[in-house]
Amino acid sequence: MDYDFLDEMVDPLPYPIAALLGRVVAAAQDKPEVRCGLILDAATAVARFLGVLSLCECAEWRETAQAPAPRFFDASTPPTFARWIALGCDAQRWLLDQAADRRAPEAAEFFFDQDSPAPALLALEGLCELQRKLAAGELAPKHKRDYEALCDQAGELLEEVLRGLAFLEDYELLYVDEIQANRRRKTVPLFEHQVSRLHGAPTDFKGAPLELTDRFKDSQSVLLQRRDEERYLNLDPLLVHMEPLGKAQDFFFFDGNTADAIRYAPCRHGEPFETDDPEFLDALHDFETLLRAPNLEENGQ
Repeated sequence: MDYDFLDEMVDPLPYPIAALLGRVVAAAQDKPEVRCGLILDAATAVARFLGVLSLCECAEWRETAQAPAPRFFDASTPPTFARWIALGCDAQRWLLDQAADRRAPEAAEFFFDQDSPAPALLALEGLCELQRKLAAGELAPKHKRDYEALCDQAGELLEEVLRGLAFLEDYELLYVDEIQANRRRKTVPLFEHQVSRLHGAPTDFKGAPLELTDRFKDSQSVLLQRRDEERYLNLDPLLVHMEPLGKAQDFFFFDGNTADAIRYAPCRHGEPFETDDPEFLDALHDFETLLRAPNLEENGQ
């Protein structure tokens, strides 16, 4: 595995991917079984991020263009590694069929080469199958050389996946980390949001503050923006920025839900948590409705 190539990819990539890729690079001298596990963790992060990006593109286009409902997102279905890949594929195919105006159109090239699966997608599916076989006991390495061979195989697949992510170097990941109330006499208060940029894998989760703006309504908003454009894609509620009470701040991926709570999984620093906060529940309900409701007007959109 080319660790120099992996190291070069850490800083340009969005934090949810870079955080796990950085761990792979840092473990270059560790045991092969440790390295193999970290490679699969990084691959899972790629599937999650691309799945979130693709679903949020669908929601944005559905609302903008009043397009037919895609109907492939079900919040009650556990979002496994394989499920995130399937959601990304389905979402990108729907966006292409709709000729949608997307915020990150290059993402489709990760999944498809015309009508065929792209090399990066095949590599990601290969890593997912490796994880499945290890979990099911179909692959049971016994000796160091077995793990070395498995690690080499996984590393080659990860490199192909990363080549397919080169387009993300042109994008920035922003998040709202502070809200300030600007009050003036006899006027409605203006709530301005401090927006910060976070790229690569900083060990202390500290973004670079950019601006105060009133464009964003949610304190947990995570935004994907092309560097040369003002338009952005809101990744909330599938990827949120949080500092849960008594826990480290981090970005958190949607990780499934029950009837009265939502689970979130950390990208790197935080710990998994569940929330029954109505703000989160309503946001997820609205998001799922946007992707599944046959008629937006009938559902209050």
